[in-house]
Amino acid sequence: MHGSGNDNTASPLTGLSKSVRKEIEALFSWNPPLLVPATPIPRQSKSTSTRPLSFYDKHFAENLILKHVKPLPSLTLSLGDNIDRVLRDSGPMLPRAWAPLMTAATREFQVENEGNDVRREIGVVGFYLGNTAKFCTPMASTLALYPNAPKSKWRSLLRWSQSVRSSDYAVPDGELQFRQYKPNHDYLLNAMDSDTRKVVEQMRNDATPMATWEFKSLTTGSDDVMKAVLKLHNFKWVYCDPKACSERQKWTITAGGIAVGPDAEQTPWDLNVCSFIPTLADVTEYSI
Repeated sequence: MHGSGNDNTASPLTGLSKSVRKEIEALFSWNPPLLVPATPIPRQSKSTSTRPLSFYDKHFAENLILKHVKPLPSLTLSLGDNIDRVLRDSGPMLPRAWAPLMTAATREFQVENEGNDVRREIGVVGFYLGNTAKFCTPMASTLALYPNAPKSKWRSLLRWSQSVRSSDYAVPDGELQFRQYKPNHDYLLNAMDSDTRKVVEQMRNDATPMATWEFKSLTTGSDDVMKAVLKLHNFKWVYCDPKACSERQKWTITAGGIAVGPDAEQTPWDLNVCSFIPTLADVTEYSI
């Protein structure tokens, strides 16, 4: 627990049973094992820079562009302080019994049998889903949304899933989602303050995720490239040339790719052309 080793600081777990305190301390002191690329490592050249800008990279709406890159080295400590505060304020109301699937023994068994060698990003996603997401979601849901709900079990209104809402473009690797309504959720909702409950119910009804995850492999880029991300700060976005965009020029869609001029009258996905339909295999190009 953050700060629990300081004898002058009151434990945020005062009032809980010994077994529950032990499991909570084990969860917050646990770190997933270091994942390593599986051997043999496929031969591939590491990136040393970003790819050249494509047409649509220069035509994002103002509210969608990346504007800042802000590293937060103190994020872990800040989150630890928040957790300590909630535990201290809500200790007497927290569940008396620990969920069987969240025990330290369960984590040790699962991690040991799963191994820590992974291939590509999908292996990291699967490991996160089977370990960190599974063990942390009930704790996060309880402490963040309804810490004062009278209950005997740790229950979660959240789930971490790879079945994401976005299924077309820029699909994230995972989402923290609200579970669909069940009658045994009522007492949890009733324990929330009115503002929190309103937001939770609206997001759940709209299937809006609370957060999204994008996993990137650190082995595809050199150390210099990865470290350079920390130095970006204010991101300098590159827009199109207004003069070029004002010139209406012909652009073409082919079966093998997209060739575009300075600007597009329509997006290619609005042209009723689907590259996944076999009957279109013989189509060579469509001109606008």
